[in-house]
Amino acid sequence: MQWPCPEMTAKQRYAIRPVNMNDARLLFDWRSRTSVRRWMFDSAAPVWERHTSWLERQLRRADVLMFIFEEDGKPLGHVNATQTKNDASTWEWGFYIGAEHTAPGSGSRMLLLMLEFLFTRKQAAYIAGITKQDNIASINTHLRLGFTRRADAGPKVLRFGLDRETWLFCHKELEARYFSESI
Repeated sequence: MQWPCPEMTAKQRYAIRPVNMNDARLLFDWRSRTSVRRWMFDSAAPVWERHTSWLERQLRRADVLMFIFEEDGKPLGHVNATQTKNDASTWEWGFYIGAEHTAPGSGSRMLLLMLEFLFTRKQAAYIAGITKQDNIASINTHLRLGFTRRADAGPKVLRFGLDRETWLFCHKELEARYFSESI
């Protein structure tokens, strides 16, 4: 099953699809890239056996969603969300663009699809994100998508949040900006 943006259904250019074990190598290769690892909280190079064990565990969890973002069927990135233990309507996400040479706005398009999925399919009330304080691209992306900065999650770690009401107010404008013909 893929989750395309409703406005793009006819073109089917952008979609998120669930991760499966056949994606293990792709995720491993992306996660191995220095440009991706440098923004991870655990920036050590992955080890194949641990990676595949981790992926198998994640895919079995009912409280974890993992997707591959595709443009015209080409995998570009990964986005995941974990349901919080204290509130089933709150999800915390992580993401990265793994492919090289992607078009500007690819990350925002991926995240807009995930937000739509979480707010409409999972009836999320709140999405949380954390990022390193020096990850300017992630900080700016969160802010462009309507997230607000919350209390810091620790030294050099910033926390952001987006509630359903804010998303309902701004998502049409964001989708028009990131899914228009001119991009």
